[in-house]
Amino acid sequence: MKWLNPLTWSAAALQIVGVVLLALGLHFVVLPWYYAGKKQKAIEDAALKANTQRLAREAKNNDKTLKAKDAQIKALESIAADGMRLAAANDRLQHSLRASEAATTDLSACVQRANSLDSVQLAIRGFTQRLVQECDRHVADKEALKAAWPE
Repeated sequence: MKWLNPLTWSAAALQIVGVVLLALGLHFVVLPWYYAGKKQKAIEDAALKANTQRLAREAKNNDKTLKAKDAQIKALESIAADGMRLAAANDRLQHSLRASEAATTDLSACVQRANSLDSVQLAIRGFTQRLVQECDRHVADKEALKAAWPE
């Protein structure tokens, strides 16, 4: 029955105003400070996650680059080896031609010369076919790398 007494209403009103002011102070001062700390931590976590993803993507791209360079080096080595084999075949043909020029009237020398020319022509045809296939593979690799780079 104490709260029905009009003389105690002013004290109750002061208590209510005090509670309201305390709640407003808590709402406008303490809570923003608390949530600002959480927001800053969330921003730092997101930045760390983005940096980790970027580093992983860069490492993956570097691996792709190294693999592409290795494949290119192997292809160039293969082409160089084919070129050396062709040069050796050409040297053998020239030697055979010089030897056959000495005996131009001999039928066996003519047959040997024709066989040598035929073998060189087959070697050249095989080399050009391999070269065309390598070029096609390089074009396909280039298109695949172009499509996949960068992700």
